[in-house]
Amino acid sequence: MSHVLTTRLILCALALCLSAAAPASAVEADFNPQVEVRKDTSHPREAYYVRGSIIIRAPRERIWALMTDCSATRRMVPQLRRCRVEAEGEGWDHRKHVLRSGPFRLTSIFRSDYDYLESVEISLVSGDMDVQEGVWRLTAIDGDLTRLEYEAWSKPGIWVPDWFIARCIKKDVPTILTNLRNMAEEQAS
Repeated sequence: MSHVLTTRLILCALALCLSAAAPASAVEADFNPQVEVRKDTSHPREAYYVRGSIIIRAPRERIWALMTDCSATRRMVPQLRRCRVEAEGEGWDHRKHVLRSGPFRLTSIFRSDYDYLESVEISLVSGDMDVQEGVWRLTAIDGDLTRLEYEAWSKPGIWVPDWFIARCIKKDVPTILTNLRNMAEEQAS
């Protein structure tokens, strides 16, 4: 057999092995937070677009209970100093969050609209944010696996350097998703 043919066969075999292994590693990677952050210049206020997702080994009910509980939220979001429900009604509430990140302190009051075990839609009511809108979605995958997805547009109402905002989001969103995953999975044990 010629050297060229042997090389081609080895490369084909390697490609076949890699392509067969890719789906397993892609699925396993989903258990770690996947996050995309970019400045959305098409948004009317040039807000930051954030999309994140993670697979959690817990049922949606457990994750939902953590997401909608202020004391649990304070454990998930390291920068959150206060969380308080200001008003509530059937399927919604207004929450006040006070966050500290570096030298910046932000207060935000936002409306959460709840579609039980499916989604939480968030919209700005008042506070230091110029833009705060988004949605959390929970999808049951198989058994007790849940995919949690987060999509939002965010921009503080005070001047903060773009590099600082991007750095904070890239650091904070994976931390929040990981903390929520760990809390939900710890309750399972």
